[in-house]
Amino acid sequence: MESTGGHAWADILSWLDTRKGLLEGVVLSGGEPLAQRHLIPSVAELRDMGYAIALHTSGVSPRRFREVLPSIDWVGLDIKAPFDEYDAITASGAVSGEHAKEVLVDLLASGKAYELRCTLDPDYFTPEQAAKMATQLVGLGADHLIVQSCRDNERRHSKPVAEAIRTAFEQILPNVQYRS
Repeated sequence: MESTGGHAWADILSWLDTRKGLLEGVVLSGGEPLAQRHLIPSVAELRDMGYAIALHTSGVSPRRFREVLPSIDWVGLDIKAPFDEYDAITASGAVSGEHAKEVLVDLLASGKAYELRCTLDPDYFTPEQAAKMATQLVGLGADHLIVQSCRDNERRHSKPVAEAIRTAFEQILPNVQYRS
């Protein structure tokens, strides 16, 4: 990685060198790490320094995910919607539900530690979508989901997840947790 947020990668590595023994690992997140062209060599550098590596991703690139997965210790995978309804939620051709599904299949097959999460807006997410998404996740072998409420832009508070949406997830997935 050449730079992140205005910091040169060499400076970040130098700072991390001073943190050996104090930090156990590094989390690669923000934007989309799989879109960073220097992800693989950067992970190798961090590994060589002795750090564990966590990756937060929305699963936009199954090929890149498969390349980096052997070097990753933990994955936080954002599931946006039922896989066949991604475009309705993301309004972006760049984030395909099929890509996220493929990444999830690879992740589950790897045996790596992971967290699946969905940040949902209860104004646009229905109990039927929750049940459909939960069914898809369980069908692929997932057993948990962290549901995160989105924030109301005007009041800057988390929007509560409706009881009907909670029930729809909980009737299908063995372990559902909520974060605000």
